[in-house]
Amino acid sequence: MTAFLLLVTFILGTNGQPDLLCRDEAGTPVPDGHYGIGCRSYTVCTNGAGTQVDCDPDEAYNHFLTPPGCGPIGAIPPPCGIIRDCSSLTDDSYPIFDNSEIDGYVPCKHFYTCLDSEDLGAQACPGDLIFNYYTQNCQNEWQVPTPCGSGGDPPTTVAYVLD
Repeated sequence: MTAFLLLVTFILGTNGQPDLLCRDEAGTPVPDGHYGIGCRSYTVCTNGAGTQVDCDPDEAYNHFLTPPGCGPIGAIPPPCGIIRDCSSLTDDSYPIFDNSEIDGYVPCKHFYTCLDSEDLGAQACPGDLIFNYYTQNCQNEWQVPTPCGSGGDPPTTVAYVLD
């Protein structure tokens, strides 16, 4: 549950601290620009200071715009350009199994989060990691149960929602 709350906190924003996204691990400002926070918001970084911008409900972050920003969901490529039906799902994050429209797509590299029957948008796992539904975080492929990874059979107490 803690991992889920941390994930939702990250997806919903940085709790009034967008400056954290505008500096690297050493505290050095990142280059000025627009940086996506998942599919529904982004941070504008200027000289290491950040301002969070939230997209309207019918918009998502589009890094193809110049400058990057919010655009109509239907005009944005997957995974952000898709609104998933969360009406029958519990508050959780779910792996995206098949999204062949994304060049170089790796199953379960992306995941989406449902909260109060609303799709909060898709996220990507960093590096070579993939999403583990059972731990609600990104892990190495060998640590994640099938069908996403090679870590063995999934627990029998939780059902996958195939996307």
